[in-house]
Amino acid sequence: MFHFTRLSKQTRLGQKVLLCLLLIAGCLMPACIKISNAFTAIPPGIWRATLELSIDSADIAEEHTKGILPFNFEVIYITPDSFHVVIRNADERIVCTDIEFGLNRSIGKDTVRITLPAFGTYFTGKYEEDAIEGYWWDPSRGSQYRIPFRALHGKDHRFALQADASYQDFSGDWKVMFSVETPSPEPAVLVVNQQQNYATGTILTETGDYRFLEGSVEDDRLYLSTFDGSHAYLFEAKLLADKTLSGVYRSGNHYKTYWIAERNDTFQLGDPYALTSLKDTLALFTFRFPNTKGDTISLNDARYAGKPKIVTIFGTWCPNCLDETAFLADYMKAHPDLGIEIISIAFERHPDPEKALQAVRNYQKHFQIPWEMLYGGTSKKPHVAESLPLLKDFMSFPTMIFLDRENHVVKIHTGFYGPATDKYAAFKEEFEKTIHALITEH
Repeated sequence: MFHFTRLSKQTRLGQKVLLCLLLIAGCLMPACIKISNAFTAIPPGIWRATLELSIDSADIAEEHTKGILPFNFEVIYITPDSFHVVIRNADERIVCTDIEFGLNRSIGKDTVRITLPAFGTYFTGKYEEDAIEGYWWDPSRGSQYRIPFRALHGKDHRFALQADASYQDFSGDWKVMFSVETPSPEPAVLVVNQQQNYATGTILTETGDYRFLEGSVEDDRLYLSTFDGSHAYLFEAKLLADKTLSGVYRSGNHYKTYWIAERNDTFQLGDPYALTSLKDTLALFTFRFPNTKGDTISLNDARYAGKPKIVTIFGTWCPNCLDETAFLADYMKAHPDLGIEIISIAFERHPDPEKALQAVRNYQKHFQIPWEMLYGGTSKKPHVAESLPLLKDFMSFPTMIFLDRENHVVKIHTGFYGPATDKYAAFKEEFEKTIHALITEH
């Protein structure tokens, strides 16, 4: 059994005041005060973490990464007894404040638990000297879904490179085909930004993006990874003699596939506004689902009468949904008097409805969402199609549905291209136009 210690808010406040006084005194009398080892848990600064996505030696024979996904995080102390963790993926920064640290008496070692915001995933591990070793857990995939985790303090690299490694140029846009080993490969676009050996980028699919990827180039190989609390993505590709790419892609420890790519800066994926349609364009959109308090909510409720509306179909486990929710939350804070209503319907991986509802409550609290968040059931697409029978060809979380004042569907946006992509600005511009048309139409 774990035994963690956690400081009260009052204690932390007192320590902040005390630390400030000590720092002021230290500035006035530097020779009188010396603060050393000013932390009581894991060391501050940069760490290199790895997730072991595969433990089967035969499965990793062709991969230079050996199925090891690296990422970096930073430990930042506010007081000697209070710290937080910041996970880094290219320009993305994920702040983790829900941290428990203490002694596991059964093994006589310090232990740490770090919970990721919004998604409810977490790390547990043993800490000794400058290393943490344990597991990353994702309860939404089942109570036993875990991946071995290790972190070393003071390591600022992501992928290990040979000294003075040479590099090919991978920068630019690439047309990708995923799952080439199957009868139905899936198209995507890989965007690579490269500065010498350092690389960042993202991948866009028909229904969203793979968010912030970061990695390295060594000789004729490209390595990219991301970890954001839900995504655990690892990419490795080799530049072939004909200047095409041949690669391997892993998602967690449950999925692996192969992909190819060729340079192409004109290839376009499908229009997000044309991927999902209606079975009857004249019918009114309708539903009845419980909210996080158990009350049944319907579009016929008085609150929504005569108002334009946005309905989002999402899951708390979905990173593209997170980006969409963050955008909507910020937009509504900046435009509180638009007279438009938002309703979000969650379809969750948790088979237990109460655990699913708790995940939605946590998500709502994290984003401080003022609109109704409803529970639609499981995230299996046939269930979504059955629950919202007016939709034709439902294919993606998230899906955003714009309704007029009478609950006719005006427009449907499938998927979401977030801030890691160059499509984000265009989406925001189109969103503004759609909102203006909804609120000015009578």
